[in-house]
Amino acid sequence: MGRFKRSRETLLFPLGNRKLIMKASRVALYIRVSRTDQKFDSQESELLAYCKRRGWKRPFLIYREKVSGAKASRTELDRLMKDARAGRIDIVAVYKMDRLGRSLSHLLQICRELAGLQISIVCSSQGIDTTGGGAAANLQLSVLGAMAEFERELIQERTAAGLASARRRGKKLGRPRFSDAIRAKILELRKPARNGRQMSLDEIARITKTSRAFVWNIINGPSKKGPPVKAKSAPGKSPLHKVTVL
Repeated sequence: MGRFKRSRETLLFPLGNRKLIMKASRVALYIRVSRTDQKFDSQESELLAYCKRRGWKRPFLIYREKVSGAKASRTELDRLMKDARAGRIDIVAVYKMDRLGRSLSHLLQICRELAGLQISIVCSSQGIDTTGGGAAANLQLSVLGAMAEFERELIQERTAAGLASARRRGKKLGRPRFSDAIRAKILELRKPARNGRQMSLDEIARITKTSRAFVWNIINGPSKKGPPVKAKSAPGKSPLHKVTVL
């Protein structure tokens, strides 16, 4: 093919009187372990070795976190998706697909969004690679979609069977209905004391064994706005939630 020049941004290959310009891929590595006593080393070393075999050059964006895969919201995964939407990533590499999604349906949702952003997904240990596009990549995503649909149907069937079984046993389903006595007690507790102090929503909920939202609705009436959210202190920066550029 002849000699070529390489810069940090592009690779220029002379093809007769034409030049083919290939952008250097911006690769993000997502690494997750489920327990705090587990380490990132094995996944990270495998992914870095895989990138070297593929000829992908640094810098890499590395997202590491120690959190259960069942969590709906994960700090580093959310940050990765934010960077993807901002156009900072071309390829997302993971050691196994279960590191990325909490379920098949969640995984398919991530894959579809990344595909819509023209971002490829690579799984180093399971042979999944959508960087080439075409029929093979479409087949892999179609298999994921079929499995996700199968998983949803199984969950629906199990849920329906469980509800039917509970009804046969005479169990009442849905939210518990509180008596008028509980409602009256909430209103009584909310009245200011002689010293002028008024009990908080949390205190009343704890005494009456109800929820904060229920206490709010009894005192103020049903509201779309709902009770005020308790202020939270800003989380400090943790070494477990940090994007590393290598």
